[in-house]
Amino acid sequence: MLILLFGPTGTGKTELIRLLTSRTSIRPVIPDMTRPLRVGESDKTSISDGLFARRQAEGYYILVNTMFGGNRYGTPRAVVVAALAAPEPSHIVDFPLEELGKAQSLNGFKRGVVVMPPSEEELVNRLHASKRVERVPAAVQQYADHLRAMDEGLPDLVEGIVVNADLEEAYSRLCTLIWPSSGKGV
Repeated sequence: MLILLFGPTGTGKTELIRLLTSRTSIRPVIPDMTRPLRVGESDKTSISDGLFARRQAEGYYILVNTMFGGNRYGTPRAVVVAALAAPEPSHIVDFPLEELGKAQSLNGFKRGVVVMPPSEEELVNRLHASKRVERVPAAVQQYADHLRAMDEGLPDLVEGIVVNADLEEAYSRLCTLIWPSSGKGV
């Protein structure tokens, strides 16, 4: 089963994925990207524009999106297809909400969770603290888009919302949404 995390930049999705993959058997889907890795970043693979374009042309990616600064991100098809074939949670991926339609069209076992900060102010504070000030305008827009989507009603793919005010509490809520009957991973 593929677990899809939706949420604005700065909500703590990466930290939740790191916790989940360190405490359970779930593995991250590692995307390729065309920007350099940040110090300490190991949850993505940085590749050249040329290699990215070649892989994209070959159909290597199930999803390609362009984000901050024109950098491209590609989600590897093979890992996603394998996860969708498994009835139990096996992989987790940070997936853009604007690609929710694409996520819904994926055939197989999948479950979505929206991760949100407790407030817009907290989102901005987190981005400043992580020295990602240049992302504030786009992240605030993503935050507004996510609130609008939640007001309009999220599709059945989305099991619930995790408000990440405290990482351990958010992790516990995420596990409850991934394993509704057992709370495994908590």
